[in-house]
Amino acid sequence: MEPTYGVDTMILVKKTDPSEIKEGDVISFYSSDPTLDGAVNTHRVVSIQQEDDHYIYETKGDGNNVIDAYPADSRYLVGKVVGSSTLIGKLSRLAANPLIFIPMILVSLALILICNVVSTVSLAGKIAKEEEEEAVREAIREIREKKENKGKE
Repeated sequence: MEPTYGVDTMILVKKTDPSEIKEGDVISFYSSDPTLDGAVNTHRVVSIQQEDDHYIYETKGDGNNVIDAYPADSRYLVGKVVGSSTLIGKLSRLAANPLIFIPMILVSLALILICNVVSTVSLAGKIAKEEEEEAVREAIREIREKKENKGKE
C-alpha cells in the first residue's frame, strides 16, 4: 500500500460491517488471489457491488496502476483500516528478529534481577538499622534500670 503506508508500518484494522464500507476506504481481507494463497491483503476500495447477501469490493493498491484481478468478497472481510504507526511497525519488526529479541529479553531480565537485588539489600539494611537501634534502646533501658536499682539500695 505504498506510498500511503510505507514498509514496516503497522496498521490498525477495525472489524466493520460490510455494508458500512465505502469507496475510498482501505480494507483488509482474505484474498482469493491464488498467488497470495489466502493471505490477508490490504487495498483501497474503488467500487462496490452488492450480490445477494454479500458485497463484492473491487480494490487497488495505492501504488498499483490497475485494479486487482481478484475482487474482495465481504464474507472474507477482516475490517477497515482506521490507523497506522510506523514506529510501532519498526519496533515490531525489530522484536521479531531473534538477534534483537533474545538480547532484549536477557537485558530486561537482568534489569529486573538488579532491581530486586537492590531492593532486597536496601530492605536488609533498613532491617539491620532498626534492629541496631532497638538494641541500643534496650541497652539504654537496662543501664537506666541498673542505675535506678543502685539508687534504691
